[in-house]
Amino acid sequence: MQKLSATITVLLLAGCASQADIAQLAPANERMKLAHKNARIDCANKRDCDKAFDLAKVYVQSNADMNVQFSDSTLIATSNTPNRGIRDDRYDQMVELKATKTPGSGDSATIDLFAFCNGLEFYFDYRHTDAFVGCANKLTAIYDGFRPFIESRLK
Repeated sequence: MQKLSATITVLLLAGCASQADIAQLAPANERMKLAHKNARIDCANKRDCDKAFDLAKVYVQSNADMNVQFSDSTLIATSNTPNRGIRDDRYDQMVELKATKTPGSGDSATIDLFAFCNGLEFYFDYRHTDAFVGCANKLTAIYDGFRPFIESRLK
């Protein structure tokens, strides 16, 4: 996410993007960064952590446009292969997801979600403002749904 903010700044300074373009890109980027920060689950014991990560796997499988490439007890990652037979001109807007479980002290752990659109870094171009904003909005919605999905099922 820091790379995205830096790229916006570089484009503005280099004159590749107008103030109007940046005015559209920056708010979408900020919303996405905040949503990503909030897509984190801290759990205190093995039972809750294992269940939360199992739920994270379900969330990833349900919300990615890509097939699961790898899954174990600490990582689930989708690949860049389209899922559900999706083949269209907007391949770059297809969502790839990854969830990680990082052990903490004792039996605690932190579960994080990472979401990407293929080619997102290439959208920082005044000709692709709509594509970036569309992708950022899609990722923001996925991030925003993660925590409530997990927490509602842990009760």
